[in-house]
Amino acid sequence: MVLDGAYDEHVEASHGTYNIRTQVGTFYDVIGTVGLEMRKSRYVLATSNPFAFTGKIVEKHGPDRIWCGRGR
Repeated sequence: MVLDGAYDEHVEASHGTYNIRTQVGTFYDVIGTVGLEMRKSRYVLATSNPFAFTGKIVEKHGPDRIWCGRGR
């Protein structure tokens, strides 16, 4: 499962659920980034506060909140 959202979010997960209307979901076995965008096969900072994350369980609580549960 792959989710590309606002704020240059990119989430890759083995599986999960996501409500596109509320922008709330739960993802499992996740690797993701926020604030980075791909340009010509290179990542470019899209914000002054980018970050990368991994987690067994990652929850998205609306358009601008991501919570990482048990990390790897």
